[in-house]
Amino acid sequence: MKAFVIYDSKAGFYRPPMVYKSTGEALREFADAVNNPETFVAKHPADYTLFEMGEYNELQGVLTMHEAKTSLGVATEYIKAQ
Repeated sequence: MKAFVIYDSKAGFYRPPMVYKSTGEALREFADAVNNPETFVAKHPADYTLFEMGEYNELQGVLTMHEAKTSLGVATEYIKAQ
């Protein structure tokens, strides 16, 4: 599994980590959040960036961090055209 975080550039902190089976699954969830007006991400999409931060071994309970987080884009990049 892979571990991800959302960075809030206005507040200057990372939200709690999330774990997904793949990068594609994380991107879909992020895009869904961006396009759901009830979520914090949709309310201020320019403030939030999704990062892949590492891998999680669910059998061993071990989180292995990448040397550097990988940006998967700012939430504004995932807004669907109406």
